[in-house]
Amino acid sequence: MKEIQVKDLQLNPMTLISDGWMLITAGNEKNGFNTMTASWGHLGAIWGTNKGLPTATVYIRPHRYTKEFVDREDEFTLSFFNNDYKRQLAYLGTHSGRDEDKVAKMGLSPGFVDNTTYFKEADALRTSFLLEKLSS
Repeated sequence: MKEIQVKDLQLNPMTLISDGWMLITAGNEKNGFNTMTASWGHLGAIWGTNKGLPTATVYIRPHRYTKEFVDREDEFTLSFFNNDYKRQLAYLGTHSGRDEDKVAKMGLSPGFVDNTTYFKEADALRTSFLLEKLSS
């Protein structure tokens, strides 16, 4: 995974999230991970030096398996894909990782870096964002 500074990205968060969807993923290679599809959330900035700190807000229902991983870990990723992956993302959003290895079933390749998980197929222009969790 190539590191890109968030401030250097030229993205429209409105279409990136609502039209393109994303995977929220937490966990790692050693302890396991889970992912879910979302088409809601916020990308932005909050106070800080140098025009603000990049932030993301995601909403996860309490019963979702991914929430257990997000609650347990200090970091999570948001991975964005081009429209060629709509079928896979639709499946990942409607099936539970409790019941099957849905990532393998959809043919996605997890990558592991900085004690978390991203997907190698994520669109290079949209990328995966590694985010430090501030609160539960």
